[in-house]
Amino acid sequence: MESQYKLPSGLLDSVWARESSRAVKMLSPKGAKGHFGFMDATAAQYGLTNPNDLDASATAAARMYSDLLKANGGDLDKALAAYNWGQGNLNKSGLAGAPAETQDYISKVEGGMGLRRSAPLAAPVAGGNHDAQVAALQVPLRKSA
Repeated sequence: MESQYKLPSGLLDSVWARESSRAVKMLSPKGAKGHFGFMDATAAQYGLTNPNDLDASATAAARMYSDLLKANGGDLDKALAAYNWGQGNLNKSGLAGAPAETQDYISKVEGGMGLRRSAPLAAPVAGGNHDAQVAALQVPLRKSA
């Protein structure tokens, strides 16, 4: 499915592990449901009627990640942030403004894909240098050995 939707290798499995612990936790405290943690409105947007159906949920997640990667110029960090936090929040606040939960989500999903960054995602600093924060977010990812 990843090749069909032009997604990075290992993305769907890592998101599945993060969103539901591979079907162990199918409902989040915030109301995200099923294998890939869909909120009701997003599930409806992608035609997902049963988030507990693994095939249907994985297909909806693949379609959504394909859309998010396109919307964010192929930037995996931004696509992950948009999936977890919402594209509107990302557009409004930028990656540097992402909450700790979203930054942790990005790191854990990418780690599950075997990607490691040489520096952590930058946390926004009040009154800090925005250009330095953005530069820190642009650290290239590499596959672990």
